Amino acid sequence: MSKQASQGRVFVVLGVGVALLVMLIMGAGMAFFLLAKAEDNPGLAAGSGLASPLEDASGLQPAFAGAIDGDWLGSAGKLTLSPRSVELVLQRDGVARRYTVSPKGTVMRRGGAGLVDAEPFDLRELDLELVPRLVADARERAGVDIAQVVVGRDEEALLLWRLVPKGEASDVYYLADGSFVPDPDNP
Repeated sequence: MSKQASQGRVFVVLGVGVALLVMLIMGAGMAFFLLAKAEDNPGLAAGSGLASPLEDASGLQPAFAGAIDGDWLGSAGKLTLSPRSVELVLQRDGVARRYTVSPKGTVMRRGGAGLVDAEPFDLRELDLELVPRLVADARERAGVDIAQVVVGRDEEALLLWRLVPKGEASDVYYLADGSFVPDPDNP
């Protein structure tokens, strides 16, 4: 065999080896990317056991307490829970801060917060373990599934849970302790 043919085979073997190595690295990168996306998106993480905030909101207070200064936790303007999202608006001294919670429980500060036209409440005093019971009761009263739970004060500074049904049904209200309120303007 000639020296030139031997060198040609070496280059072919090296080329195939490099191509296989590149494909292996790309495959590992794609697998890592898909795994990371599945952890950040409960829709992709089917069977991961991640609960909707409407099914279990008990882990939210420790998550917020670990990520947000205690003085700010006493100045909650509005808390909004949806099946796949959580948003908290805190405000004090004319400044509003918006936080969201990832499906893994990571609290993230976001921009674009507007002041809420209501007296603040202390998030640490809100019993988030009431959420599943309130959702079940509101679902029964409204006759449809619940799209959102909103907590905030009304015009008279009364702290209320407002459960927003899907579709055309009317909102369902509860006092902070979980008591049903047929008309929040007349508790």
